[in-house]
Amino acid sequence: MHARSREVLVELDDAVRTSAEELELAVGEFGDAAVQPFRTALEHARAATAKAFAVRQRLDDAVPETPDEQRALLIELITTAGHADRELDARVAEFDAMRDLLIDAGPRLDALTRDIVELTARIPASEAELTRLTGAHPASVLEPIADNVTMARERIAFADECVGDGHREIARPVGEQGAAVADIRAAESALGQARTLLDAVDGAAAHIRQARAGIPAALDELRGDLDAAAGLTEHGGEELASAVAAARTVLENADTAAEADPLGAYHDAIAADGALDRALAAAGDRKRSADDLARRLDQALRDAATRVRMATDFIATRRGAMEAIPRTRVSEAQRHLDEAQRLRADDPAAALEHARAAADLGGRALQEAQAGVQTWEVRRPPSGSAQAGAILGGILIDSMLRGGMGGGRGHHGGYRAGSFGGSGGSRRISRGGRF
Repeated sequence: MHARSREVLVELDDAVRTSAEELELAVGEFGDAAVQPFRTALEHARAATAKAFAVRQRLDDAVPETPDEQRALLIELITTAGHADRELDARVAEFDAMRDLLIDAGPRLDALTRDIVELTARIPASEAELTRLTGAHPASVLEPIADNVTMARERIAFADECVGDGHREIARPVGEQGAAVADIRAAESALGQARTLLDAVDGAAAHIRQARAGIPAALDELRGDLDAAAGLTEHGGEELASAVAAARTVLENADTAAEADPLGAYHDAIAADGALDRALAAAGDRKRSADDLARRLDQALRDAATRVRMATDFIATRRGAMEAIPRTRVSEAQRHLDEAQRLRADDPAAALEHARAAADLGGRALQEAQAGVQTWEVRRPPSGSAQAGAILGGILIDSMLRGGMGGGRGHHGGYRAGSFGGSGGSRRISRGGRF
């Protein structure tokens, strides 16, 4: 059941992500009011998916469960995932009727061509920015985005192929044009991922600058807390001693760490300062003011949001290689971040704990996702082709492995584009659009 639960989570997460991408396209076409029923269905499915990931995280953590407890949790996970699947599939036919991709297929393909031109025009600037960043920062800082321009170029090339195929399909007689639907969907998804990949490159410098700018203040906070801890040694016990040692290590390595990995250095300083704060509070000699706590919470939230965003973007644009573990971590990271935002005003201390958990899980999710891509590349050496990039991005899904019907027009060597719906419905090629 463990293996099945992970498979269910991967399929459901792909379905929710694909549905979200299609829904945003529908918003642009029909407006918020028209898509509200589908947005509601998607939010319900997201909530159920997050609950299922939380169960998987509990099964994966260091606290052991009895066999009966494990079985109960696995049943809960699979049942919850099945509910989310049905929530999406129940709206598929209605969504198809609203977003009939064969209606005005020609103008849709023309609009996709314009998007291709726009994104292609962004490539040189993003490439130059990545080159500039590569010259200014160590490779470890840029690892999450190092391949983004190459991948964006592959997604754009794949979208261009799909648009060409789509034009040929709509030139066929009425009743034989259905394969154009898959071409339009695949092109939309590929261009959406290309935009995300380029945005990540273009925004990287701002994230790095923000971290660099925040490091001095974070280190000053750490030094101040170390001064406060000096007179509390006999009252702080092992917790304070450990926190002091960790804080001193961060300060000793600060200059080197800030140069090598400013994002990581900022996170380490914030984490060490938080641990020292907790130890000081436990010693009973230091009460933080509301303003002090709010400032620390703001720092932790910025750190967490950046780490969760990086992991989310990395997984979303490489989901063809993602197994359940990194998806579980990033789902839990997002849950903690959402909870931190929710509790920010009413319980900032609890919000701070959730923000720290989100940052930690976001970092773990990115590391595990990167390892997953490396494993995927070893098992399936990349050809550098547009289609290979689309498979890595999860735009094309293996119809035989994922239970689809093989054959038919609009396929790419046994792969097909996903669409809105549950883990089954979202992989079917409909005749008139799929949510």
